[in-house]
Amino acid sequence: MTGDADQQGSTPAPAGADWDTPQPAPRRTAGGGTTAMAAVALVAAVTSAFWAPPLFQFMHLRTPTAEKQARQDVEIGRLSQTVADLERRMVDLAAGLDKARQETAAARSAQAAAEARVGLVALVQLQAALRRPGPFDVELALARAANPDLGAAAPLLASIEKYSTTGILVTQQLRHEFKSLAEEITRPDYKAMPAAWFNSLIGRQPADQGAAPPQAERVAAAVEHAREHLATGNLDGAVTELSQVSGDVALALDSWMTDARARLAADAAIAKLGGRIASALAQMPGR
Repeated sequence: MTGDADQQGSTPAPAGADWDTPQPAPRRTAGGGTTAMAAVALVAAVTSAFWAPPLFQFMHLRTPTAEKQARQDVEIGRLSQTVADLERRMVDLAAGLDKARQETAAARSAQAAAEARVGLVALVQLQAALRRPGPFDVELALARAANPDLGAAAPLLASIEKYSTTGILVTQQLRHEFKSLAEEITRPDYKAMPAAWFNSLIGRQPADQGAAPPQAERVAAAVEHAREHLATGNLDGAVTELSQVSGDVALALDSWMTDARARLAADAAIAKLGGRIASALAQMPGR
């Protein structure tokens, strides 16, 4: 009886009975896990630039990108060092070039100063040679070589160049020669002199054997004035006085007048050279 009762108690309830039937637990689908993994991968990819390098460095790992970056860094370092070396060399070259320019300028300045001193010495030597009655051809050549531009002295030196191998009489010599010459041309019997003496004096016979008394008086006055000028060293005044005479007396005085005019030109050249020497001395450094 008991068994039957148990069987009756375990008999399923009829359909439509009102009680809860147990339901199975819901299963997770594969789609939800994939989405989460994709999100994690996306976040990792986006943030990898911040955490990947330190992580790889900590783990002593290098990716191909890191290897490439490392090689680029090495090349950039080498290029930077090369550029720095080139810049230093450029600075050294610029400094060397400036030094060379300064040395060249100093050398040119020294050369110009030396040439100026040589030119000055040549002018002084020529000036001294012109004051003497001897030749001055060597001094003239040196002065022209060392001073391409002689300025106002050039035409004066050109006018007396023909005397450079023989020299030019000085004022004292001209005064002495004129003294003897004046005594002859002022003698009362000057026109009665033998032809041989006159030929030795001027090299030819006088054209006119007679002279009017007024001419003799003018000659005597000119000679006397010339003596006075020569006594005071005024050679120019003596030449001016004697330039007024003519005829046979002028022929007799021709050689002396030529030498006197040459001396006047030489004295003028000496004065011009003196001015140039003074100017050169004033322009020399250290004065």
